[in-house]
Amino acid sequence: MSASRVLTSSRTQKIVIFHGRDKNVKNIPIRKEIVYLGSAPSEEEPAQLGSPGFEELARQECRAYIGQLRRYIEAKGLRVPEGFQLRVQPQPHDFGDYYEVIALFDGGCKESWELAILLEGESPENWDQIARKELGLLECSKGDESMYVGCDT
Repeated sequence: MSASRVLTSSRTQKIVIFHGRDKNVKNIPIRKEIVYLGSAPSEEEPAQLGSPGFEELARQECRAYIGQLRRYIEAKGLRVPEGFQLRVQPQPHDFGDYYEVIALFDGGCKESWELAILLEGESPENWDQIARKELGLLECSKGDESMYVGCDT
């Protein structure tokens, strides 16, 4: 199986995959698209590359974010098109890999594009209660300020 990659924008990457030498399939391209969704909700501070325990925490945040995005899709009553996937993908950086949630889907499917663009532009801004619990975060009040702290229990 051969594949080629073409960068289509700063946030979208096109991957064209050709089927193998199956006699029933004659090199019919399947366009796979990637939309980068970030590693956490937009108003949350994600794990910082280079900090102690970064890789484990970053992967945990991405998994929690995927769960939250799935809950968001369900709450909006949307259908997930066949082949649409949310994945954690490492991204190379000069100081090591960081991790990001991607939507991977068939670029020929209009519904997949619509869902990916919705998730990119209108996803939740903050962690929901389930994600906070998964991440061991507890919301506490300190005067008029609200902050999140790690919770050992």
